[in-house]
Amino acid sequence: MPGAVTPISHARQPGKDTVLYTYEYTHNDIYMELLAFGAIGLAIYALARLSALEKKVDQLQQGKQRPMQPEASSFDPATPPQPLHAPVAQSATELAYLQKHNLAPDVPPATVPQTPYEEGPFMTWLKQDPLMKIGALLLLIAFGWFVSYAFANNWIGPMGRITLGLLAGVGIMALGVWRERAYPHQGAVFTVLGSSAVLLTVFAAREIYDFFTPLTALGVMFLSIVFVAAQAVRQRSQNLALAGLTLGAIAPLLTNTSPDVVGIFSYLLILVLGSLWVMRSIGAVVLPAAAFVIVALYGSPYLGGGHTDPETSLALLFAFIFAAIFFMSNVVSILARQDAAARQSQIFLAASTGLYLVVWVYAAADPVWHSLLYAVWMIVFATGAFMVYLRTQERIPFYIYGAVSVGLLGAATAAELSGPLLTIAFAIQIAALIAVSNVLFQERTVVSSISLLYAVPLLLGVGHILSPAWRDGFLHGDFFALMVTLLSLLISAIILSDSGSADATEDANTSVVLLTVSGILSVVLVWLVTHSLFSDDVATFIALCTYTISGLVLFVTGHASGNQFQKIAGGILIGLVIARLLLVDVWTMELVGRIITFFSIGILLMSTAFMQKLNKRTNV
Repeated sequence: MPGAVTPISHARQPGKDTVLYTYEYTHNDIYMELLAFGAIGLAIYALARLSALEKKVDQLQQGKQRPMQPEASSFDPATPPQPLHAPVAQSATELAYLQKHNLAPDVPPATVPQTPYEEGPFMTWLKQDPLMKIGALLLLIAFGWFVSYAFANNWIGPMGRITLGLLAGVGIMALGVWRERAYPHQGAVFTVLGSSAVLLTVFAAREIYDFFTPLTALGVMFLSIVFVAAQAVRQRSQNLALAGLTLGAIAPLLTNTSPDVVGIFSYLLILVLGSLWVMRSIGAVVLPAAAFVIVALYGSPYLGGGHTDPETSLALLFAFIFAAIFFMSNVVSILARQDAAARQSQIFLAASTGLYLVVWVYAAADPVWHSLLYAVWMIVFATGAFMVYLRTQERIPFYIYGAVSVGLLGAATAAELSGPLLTIAFAIQIAALIAVSNVLFQERTVVSSISLLYAVPLLLGVGHILSPAWRDGFLHGDFFALMVTLLSLLISAIILSDSGSADATEDANTSVVLLTVSGILSVVLVWLVTHSLFSDDVATFIALCTYTISGLVLFVTGHASGNQFQKIAGGILIGLVIARLLLVDVWTMELVGRIITFFSIGILLMSTAFMQKLNKRTNV
């Protein structure tokens, strides 16, 4: 039977009650303590033996001779070998020769070597010393049980409990430093484990005993995090640096308090600057992206306060500071690192910074200042990237932040305008961007990619097409919005078709797409204008005749000049007119309108016979 626990007194402490207990020992309790001390002694002995064994292995490896390299085969295909029994090929060439002359037994064909599967960094980390990691986890669980057992039986007072936890964390970190000399990976695991023990101890001291103030608790936690960062720089370990940054992000949550805006964002500012210093020291390019995610998560609760909330205004100011820091650090990183792994992190950070600014300005700034703030940040990003390009001739910063600047320009435009004016502004801006980029950029993919921005005014154009304003005529904002979009598409297609670049195929394909979209929009616009001016039958007659004439012109000119695009476009347009006549108008139009429309379209289609004869005479 276990010993009995009897409360004997109550001692009042600030903020908490502590109950003192007496404990009556039994034989089982003595056996448990002996087993605990025996286990600790056995662990110390095993660790000492393991260290001695590792030293012997290192000595053997250092004294081991380098294996001899096999000599190259001196096989001459001109002189066949004279084997006694079964020749043995010394190279692939010799083996093929022996098989050709039936001097070697048939062997199965060699299998094609498979590309080894590249594991992720987490699986690689997990496979290194897995038993040691499992042992560290079990040791942490056992330590937690032991401390809980000691606390339940009041072996250690509150101050002793906190001191024990801090000493244990510091001791584990010291063990990590010691192991790092021979085994850096193991040392990193112990370092993170010790820092985590310190954080949990301080959290328990705040949560249970209220021993630390929030600032003191955060300071103690931060010291252990700084130690982890220092070890990461010393070992040049990106994984250890990322683990330290994660612990730094968790630390404010363990202080059991709600810090003010200045306090929490000042701490994040120190954390971000520290992560950038570590990144510059060891080249850990993933740290800025991770730091950005942490800042964005901590700032998200302040986005719903509105521009009238003082805390939200302060958070917006810090958001601008963080955006400037991430912008400058990312440009420097782009200029310093050009590998694929770094490029992914840089592109993510550039795009995320632009989105971060758009969200913060929209949610936290006064709407009166939205367009101005977007325009200012657009100028900052564009000017900074262009100056870097002029000094280093690096196009990547210009492309990345040029795209961010275009996004901010669109946000500024959307903040200032609405309705048809917004569609007109977008269409004009995109056409201007294509014209400028056609002159500046050598990579035609960039120029063609800008044309994808036409998706925005085209989506807005759906609302203009369905607008009820077409019932009262066509001289209104919806008509001009669609007309400007149509003209912008045509101008952009002409610019790309006459670019004269080396990569003409890319421009030609983009030009064809833009011409196709502009043709569809012109068909819709003709239909809307005619039906806004005339009755349904008359408007349908005029629209179908217009489509037919346009299709015939495109088909005939395309046939004469050999332009396949014009021939296909004209044929499709004529086919749509015929399908409309046979499937819709034959059932819906009045008899008089049906007769006139079918006569007119039929005469126009029959006229193609005379056009073809005229074309043949001209060619002869």
